[in-house]
Amino acid sequence: MKKRVAIVMLAAIFLGACQSKNEETTQATSSSIVSSTASEVSESASSSSELQESSVSSSSTEAVKDTYWNAEKDQKLSEFMSSWGQRMNQMYKQYSPGHNVDLYGLQLPDEVLTQTKFQVAIGLTPIVLNWSGDGVVDSGYALVAVYSDADTQPYLAKHVYFFTINSGIPKVLVTTQNQGNGDNYLYFSETENVELKEGFKSIVDSQVAYDNVKANFTRDEQLSYFVNNYGQLPYAGSLRVDNTGTGLRVIYTINEGIINEKPSIVAAIDNVRAISIAVQQNVGAGIPVSLQEPQESGYTLTMTDGQATQANHLFGRIIQGIE
Repeated sequence: MKKRVAIVMLAAIFLGACQSKNEETTQATSSSIVSSTASEVSESASSSSELQESSVSSSSTEAVKDTYWNAEKDQKLSEFMSSWGQRMNQMYKQYSPGHNVDLYGLQLPDEVLTQTKFQVAIGLTPIVLNWSGDGVVDSGYALVAVYSDADTQPYLAKHVYFFTINSGIPKVLVTTQNQGNGDNYLYFSETENVELKEGFKSIVDSQVAYDNVKANFTRDEQLSYFVNNYGQLPYAGSLRVDNTGTGLRVIYTINEGIINEKPSIVAAIDNVRAISIAVQQNVGAGIPVSLQEPQESGYTLTMTDGQATQANHLFGRIIQGIE
């Protein structure tokens, strides 16, 4: 009987110990689960907060990128035009809607923004132009600033510069037009002054790549962009777009004539061909490129899509293989 009681008591003690151990294990496991869950919740909240902050930061960055002009940049342009004008021996004043410059009787910019008298055209192509405080418009060119020396320059020597942004691409347009025309166009072209172009481009500081928005520009505008952004020319001189004749033409005016020797002429032919092919590839086919030597009334050589379409006597003989 005593043995049976002792056995029962030992069994009870053993079961109690096991139960206590299982409760400790369960409690530890439960505590671990709670701790892990809390940690996961904390990490999730932190991650969500970081994601939210990142999203806000990204949106803010995009908003900044989409704004190309502001008061600070306007002030920088004012300072730049003051110093640039001094170097050019010209004095420029700033104008805006309601505060116009008188260009031979035309009030700018108001009378082209409202198109009450004239419409702005680049080359032979009229453009859409709207005033903008941030450089962003629904379509066409955003006009962000106007500068002119008309108040101080003599007659027929006045300039008006329109500082524009089109699809994020800065462009300085200039006109010296002094009379009307049948189309009532005020003709502008992109300035050839490198310092002025680069100065405005630096102030705008747009990250937009031209190739990504090229489709927004007309053929005239694309050719103008090509000419004004062409790399190192083989001879000292300049490229310009001419559209006063039957159509668009690129004229390469050189400062010194080509030496009348076969190697020099062959090199000149190759150089003009390279420019012609570049025009075809970057703008389109059918645009002639002409070489203009100093003190020559006609073109020395013209190439279209890399093929000679006109040449003077000496260049023609070499192209034909006669010499």
